[in-house]
Amino acid sequence: MIWQGPQSQTTAQRMAMVDRIIAHIHRQYPQQVTAIGLYGSLGQGKDLPFSDIELFCVLNNADTNFDNEWIYGVGKAEVNFRSQDIFYQEVATIEEDWALTHGCYVYAKPLHGTEAFFTDLKQRVLSAPNAAFQRALSQIIAHELYENMGKVRNLQHGDTLYDFPRLALHCAEYAALMLGLWHRHCYTSRARLFPESLSLASRPGGYDALCSEVMTGNLRDPMFIIYLLENFWDGIGSWAVAHNIDMTAHTTAPF
Repeated sequence: MIWQGPQSQTTAQRMAMVDRIIAHIHRQYPQQVTAIGLYGSLGQGKDLPFSDIELFCVLNNADTNFDNEWIYGVGKAEVNFRSQDIFYQEVATIEEDWALTHGCYVYAKPLHGTEAFFTDLKQRVLSAPNAAFQRALSQIIAHELYENMGKVRNLQHGDTLYDFPRLALHCAEYAALMLGLWHRHCYTSRARLFPESLSLASRPGGYDALCSEVMTGNLRDPMFIIYLLENFWDGIGSWAVAHNIDMTAHTTAPF
């Protein structure tokens, strides 16, 4: 069955499997389930015929931290089990990919638990200290975008021109993550990363052009890609200064 790949299902068929999973969870962890949330496209009511199932389950025990992921015949399901303390630690963690990883909390559909739990969950995601967002944002600029530009400029002195499309995609993805951090916006999915980023209010000069070309796949001309990336890098500098992004930690030698 696995070699046929994912098979078409209706939302109702998928939700029937969700009900079976939840019933199993309650049998496995009687009196321990604090909350269950359905996330991903199914949780947002945007699932398509070949979408998978993604759930998180918060337990009122200690030290639970594991994931179950399996193919159930015609599709794939994933359940993330966390004790409440570990769950809230993850919610409070701000990393470079926060705008993607934390959408599961913001857009989760409650399947078990109080309304207050899920309201508080969204507040916890979006109310983290500003310094944490600034730190992750500056890391993207210093660790990903700056390094990426060094590779772009090195390639102009070599013969591996095929690598330019990959670098353009890499740069655009991290720029979108940076924008998510600045606006405290969680993307609804990786597939919507670029379209949603273009709707955010404050974007660096050159980003829209780079993002649009990456989305259309128009990345065959190395010189055009170089132009796009150099123009974008100039825009990043102006944008960072205008928004008072503190880069001191990345421009000060540790010795």
